[in-house]
Amino acid sequence: MCIRDRDSIIQQREVWPGPLELKPGNADSQIISGICGNALSSPLKVKITDKLGNPVPGIRVFFQIVSYPDQGDDARLDPELISSDSSGLAASKLILGSKPGTYRISARMEEGFPDNEVIFSAKASRKNWVWILIISLFGGLGLFLFGMHTMSEGMQQSAGARLRSILANVTRNRIVGTGIGTLVTTIIQSSSATSVMLVSFVNAKLIQFRQTIPVLLGAAIGTTITAQIIAFKITEYSLLLVAVGFFLQTFSKKERFKSVGYALFGFGILFFGLEIMSDAMAPLRNYAPFIDLLLRLESPLLGILVGAAFTALIQSSSAFIGIMIVLASQGLLSLDACIPLLLGSNLGTPVTALLASLKSSAEAKKVALAFLIIKLISVFIFVGWTTQLGNILEELTPDATLPRHIANAHTLINGVLMLVVLPVSPQVARLVDWIAGKPKEKDKKAFRTLYLDQGTTSTPSLALNLAKQEIIRMGMIVREMFSKIKLPFLEKTSYEISEI
Repeated sequence: MCIRDRDSIIQQREVWPGPLELKPGNADSQIISGICGNALSSPLKVKITDKLGNPVPGIRVFFQIVSYPDQGDDARLDPELISSDSSGLAASKLILGSKPGTYRISARMEEGFPDNEVIFSAKASRKNWVWILIISLFGGLGLFLFGMHTMSEGMQQSAGARLRSILANVTRNRIVGTGIGTLVTTIIQSSSATSVMLVSFVNAKLIQFRQTIPVLLGAAIGTTITAQIIAFKITEYSLLLVAVGFFLQTFSKKERFKSVGYALFGFGILFFGLEIMSDAMAPLRNYAPFIDLLLRLESPLLGILVGAAFTALIQSSSAFIGIMIVLASQGLLSLDACIPLLLGSNLGTPVTALLASLKSSAEAKKVALAFLIIKLISVFIFVGWTTQLGNILEELTPDATLPRHIANAHTLINGVLMLVVLPVSPQVARLVDWIAGKPKEKDKKAFRTLYLDQGTTSTPSLALNLAKQEIIRMGMIVREMFSKIKLPFLEKTSYEISEI
């Protein structure tokens, strides 16, 4: 673009008297990513307007690199001085230096105007950024899952023995059952873990299958609390939480404070993992193939399939939602793409319960089947109007950030699911009974354990309670054997011997 001479600029100043405003002209964000040694995919743009918002041409803008990464001063701008065009835009192309890191660029109008200035931040990534991204992504995901597990362990320890029988005491009251499911899932931070424990309890005949449906609905509500916590932008305080949790756990003498410290430590690790994933994904903002792939996820069917597959793979809907929030915070995912992914995440959650029920009784298998049917109902309710749901959320909370919209969508989906299914839970139970059919009769075994279940070992207090019940049951069996051992000698029959 040609730069006008000084007389022409003075004439333009006389045509547009008064203060002018300088603001970013890029459609996306002022934080841009690129590869070391290459030019950014789009130039840095600013727009000049008058006090009425009309574009002002012919105003010269000076672009300058104000900070470099360490020993990375070989970046350059082309051009450094340029006049705004007819639409009020002035643009300059940044060629990144050879060193990775953050470059800060200032754009300001020449002297004689108010001191308006726009600062751009351009993050340069190494040329082998793909491998670094993969390593950082999986490392951050590992920290996230470890943090979630640690936080869950700390909260369980803090809850103490009260968690031992909280699920086993589910009443016939559906509302109470929903509340228990919500409470337990909030404590252990996993609806999958709650469903696995329910499979174990039904297998051990501690509770009936029909009583688990309200608890499963409550578990769906409980897992939304994790998404709401993740949506808070507190990643910059993650290491502070790690430090506080570590010192509480190490130096506190009371077990309860130690447990709280352990939970805080896991909470900090969780957000630190999110921050690592967020930084790793920054270069993807300008990677066209990845952006095209994400745009296809706005198709409800594809988004549901991807969400279900990924959640089933990592066996954690909370982790998948955390990754979604990271992508959304980088501007890589829209709300229209996130809602089908959330539905798919709901559909992938029962996989853990289905796997846990493979070696369980027919009645316990119904718990996993019911969990799958409940999640399928949520997909059928919302699959036809994912876009409208996004519009409703944006109208209800116009000032909310995209991560908050995602968390709110997750809460709304599971809240509506609970309101729809809870009143008809007996009918859902009958449907599951009909699908499962009558169990096949098996040869009666001489002896087998009834209450012991490997799936409960992750919650020691529950496992110990089941072991206690198994010991009592074994004692009753031995007592019955002793009472029957007299009969063959008194009645001179051998029938009781085979039974014993």
